Amino acid sequence: MVLARHSARSSYEGNLLLRSQAQSPQQIFEELLVTAIKDSWIIAIINLHVAVFFGLILLASGYDEFASLTYLGIQLGVTTIVGIILIFLVSRPSVVIRNNQTSSYLGLITSDSLLAAGWGFSILIFFMTASANQANMLVALLLAAGVSTAAMSAKLLWVLVSGRVIVFLPTILFLVLQQPQNWLLHTTSLVVAFAVCLAVGYAIHVQLLREASLIVELNQTQKKIVREADFREHYLKAITHDLRQPISATKLFFRRLRRTQPELDNTSESRAIDDCLYTVGAIIDDIAQLSWVDSKLPEVILQPVEVQKLIDRVVQVSQSLADKNHVQLNFTPSTLFVSGDAVLLERALGNLVKNAIDHANASKVSIHATSDEPMNEVRITVEDNGNGIAHAEQNAIFEEFNSGDKHGATSGHMGIGLSIVRSIAKAHQGEISLRSEVDQGSSFTLTLNAPISNEKRKTQISRRIIIIDDDEHFANEISARIRQRGIQPTIFTSDAQIQSCVKATLPVADAYIVDYRLGDSFTGEDVLKRLPKKAKKYLISDSDDPSMYSLAAHYSAEFISKPSLLNKLHQLF
Repeated sequence: MVLARHSARSSYEGNLLLRSQAQSPQQIFEELLVTAIKDSWIIAIINLHVAVFFGLILLASGYDEFASLTYLGIQLGVTTIVGIILIFLVSRPSVVIRNNQTSSYLGLITSDSLLAAGWGFSILIFFMTASANQANMLVALLLAAGVSTAAMSAKLLWVLVSGRVIVFLPTILFLVLQQPQNWLLHTTSLVVAFAVCLAVGYAIHVQLLREASLIVELNQTQKKIVREADFREHYLKAITHDLRQPISATKLFFRRLRRTQPELDNTSESRAIDDCLYTVGAIIDDIAQLSWVDSKLPEVILQPVEVQKLIDRVVQVSQSLADKNHVQLNFTPSTLFVSGDAVLLERALGNLVKNAIDHANASKVSIHATSDEPMNEVRITVEDNGNGIAHAEQNAIFEEFNSGDKHGATSGHMGIGLSIVRSIAKAHQGEISLRSEVDQGSSFTLTLNAPISNEKRKTQISRRIIIIDDDEHFANEISARIRQRGIQPTIFTSDAQIQSCVKATLPVADAYIVDYRLGDSFTGEDVLKRLPKKAKKYLISDSDDPSMYSLAAHYSAEFISKPSLLNKLHQLF
């Protein structure tokens, strides 16, 4: 069994090595070249220390003084030249090494060959002055030098081979030509030592090649994962944006159809269509939130946020869902502020409320906020009187893709809403907690930090901007950029909100940003008609149609294309 596992592992590693070399030989060579150059200074320092140490021992032991000093001179001179070359090679960035492979490779071979020559020719000097007994020791020393330098220079094969040839060749040629005592034995020993050095170096080279192959494969896999993640994120954004328009149009058409044909209202078919449309909308909302799973949140911009505005916005958005599910939605007015990102906190509170309406099978959902002055914290609680959650299931309720079907969910949600709430709470250095009993309802509490500076609070609420755009993604992007300038905007994106902007009185604001295309039923002109003449108004559109300028001027507004608006926000606010 052990042999089978070892054989399978060796086969896998061999296949990995062959496959990597076949697919990415250039990348593997580059990886080995860069690491060899970056580590070469270590080899030079070790070589210098060993050479000097050996030379000093020879001098202290009374060995031939001329040979010892000549040896030290050769080693110091070679190391100095190699040091200059390596300083030039190592100081270059990795990208420069990869782009100048020929010069880098030649520089590495030159430095290694010089180090090898320092040993080869200095040992030759000792051979020329050594006795028969001393020659035996020099053969052993040359073998040790060859093995150690082979181990240090094994990353690139030609560097390994050329360096070992230079180490052994001078001495072997001397023995063959001069034929001193025992020359044949010593020559044979050096040839065997040369073969051993190459074998050791090649074994290390293969291991380093495996490591480089694995690094290259991991880098390629990482790049592939990043590309797929980016593609998925862009695809999800595109598909949710493209699906919202037809779904919204279908909802609007169906509502209009029920108004014109009252006999269709409250029929089983009508309720089924309504449920299907809501389910599709819920799935699209969850898909849009997928990029926030695993705490991959947009940048959190901490500013004082008015809790009541969060509650008002969430209640406004969730009221139609509550009416559909026959749930009474209540809230307690609050004057508290929290420190956070208004867009993210609205998403978190909205998810809690939707979860209570969808999953709790409740008849009443309430929202209230309390302050803990000693802890400088604010707790926003969403309570329901529904079925409750068993203690055994409460730990998993905040996990991704836990749809909570056991608690009465029939909405088609993918089960990522509460996991996003947890991620948003962590991003704000806060927490989300649950208190629930079966048949007694549930209570979710979002604990956040209170603002530290009242001056920031005054700055935050001193100006008001209203954004009206059916493209929620673009509206949120504009809102986030405006918030960076200390202004808290309000956005209207849903059909119900846009309809209220057209038919009801809009809140007073310092400026209004209105998209021209607001679904299939309304345009920006319908909103501009109802805005105060003296207010700052900006009409925006995807296209740069000249007629838009005339339309905007007619209502004392300024027309700006959406791409231009992103660049001009710092000038407008």
